[in-house]
Amino acid sequence: MSGKWTPGPWHCHRNPDFWEFGSDEHGQLGDVCASAFSTEGWAPVNAEEVMEANARLISASPELFDALKDLVEETADMLTWGCEPDVIRNARAALAKAKGEGA
Repeated sequence: MSGKWTPGPWHCHRNPDFWEFGSDEHGQLGDVCASAFSTEGWAPVNAEEVMEANARLISASPELFDALKDLVEETADMLTWGCEPDVIRNARAALAKAKGEGA
C-alpha cells in the first residue's frame, strides 16, 4: 500500500462501549462511534449496527485500497482505444482522495 497510513491488515472488534479497529502489529488505531440518527429525515437508526458497519469498512480499507489500485493498473493496461472510461476515472479519484490528493 502506498500512503502515509498504518500498514494493513487491520481488524475490528467490539469492546464493551464501542467498536475499535487496529492492527496486530500496531495495536488499536481508533474507535468508531455512530450518531443515533440518520441524515435521511432524522429517522432513528440502530447506532450499534452503524458502528459495526463503519468499523468493518474502516478495517477493510487497506485491502480495499490495494485491490482498487491493482484493478486500476491492470485495467488501464488493457485499455487500447486511448480513452479513460468514467469507472476508471472514478476509481483514480477515490485512490487520490484516500491519499489526501483529492476532495
